[in-house]
Amino acid sequence: MTPSESSPVATANTGSRAGALELRHVTKAFATSHTVATAVDDFTATIEPGQFVTLLGPSGCGKTTTLRMIAGFETPTSGEILLDGASMVSVPPNRRPMSMVFQSYALFPNLNVADNISFGLRVKRVAKAERIRRVAAAMEQVGIAEYVKRYPHELSGGQQQRVALARALVMEPKILLFDEPLSNLDAKLRERMRDEIKAIQARAGITSVFVTHDQSEAMTMSDVIVVMNRGRIEQIGAPHEVYRRPATRFVAAFLGKANFVDAEVTAVHPDSTATVQLPGIRLTAPCHADVAAGRRATVMIRSEAVRLTDGCGAVTGTVTTAAFDGAITQYRVNTEWGPLQVDSTGTETPRQPGSTIGCELANDQVWILPGEQA
Repeated sequence: MTPSESSPVATANTGSRAGALELRHVTKAFATSHTVATAVDDFTATIEPGQFVTLLGPSGCGKTTTLRMIAGFETPTSGEILLDGASMVSVPPNRRPMSMVFQSYALFPNLNVADNISFGLRVKRVAKAERIRRVAAAMEQVGIAEYVKRYPHELSGGQQQRVALARALVMEPKILLFDEPLSNLDAKLRERMRDEIKAIQARAGITSVFVTHDQSEAMTMSDVIVVMNRGRIEQIGAPHEVYRRPATRFVAAFLGKANFVDAEVTAVHPDSTATVQLPGIRLTAPCHADVAAGRRATVMIRSEAVRLTDGCGAVTGTVTTAAFDGAITQYRVNTEWGPLQVDSTGTETPRQPGSTIGCELANDQVWILPGEQA
């Protein structure tokens, strides 16, 4: 999935139901009595059959509005939404071959599990024998066959989530839509459910669009991430691409923890690296295509790309805070480059606040952005 061409990323094993989804210059503006607010601005992208694509961004960035336009709950102000080449803009939600898993699960409290799952099939007047077959298959697929007669209030949050997923799958959609479905679960259950949802989606081979503001969910579940900010696409790419090679400073800061240091570009090399002058050292690292010699640059240094040493390192500094977090210890180090966030593994020697240390860099985990991105 890219704005204009196929992205070299892995896709799920596609089944016959997987749909190809394309959004062309989709814009959504909401008018009030005084102003017009643009929630989604010129969203253009293609989702290949079977891909699991996540719309990621902060609250208010337009990701849920985009999902609602795909589902048909909102109408674009302009632009086109195509499913397998056919326009969906004028097709009502109940006639689109899509299913949505909602944040609140939206289960009927007076219906048991089987009846909740079969509700959409009843509305579409699917024959009883076919309903029974498809409901049984969906419950087996998500692992809730033993809860067939239970009611929503008798289920845990994770079990309710599985019912909502089964209700979406039973419709055999071409597109499966997720609106922050894990946000109501506790941390441990959320982690387990994200693995299960991804595994079920991969087995079913259904094209899926997942909305979240949680970077960890996006990184672990997605074939492709669409990072959004203020209604616009900042970057589209595989998880490792948007994390290691962010297109903008916003993407770098939103995904994970990053340090930013201003620098002067002294040379750009044919292997897509650049040499920059930092206070005290010259550094050569991979760079953005727009980095140019003689211009200013912003060096992105991931917190895990810094190793603390007893020697001088690339830069020396003073530890100001140290917070133990199980697998890592989070440090803040004051240096002549400015304060650095450092995530150190638990196997390294603990450093105490006030101690002077060196900071070594893993250059392949450093990324140079053009100064204009700052």
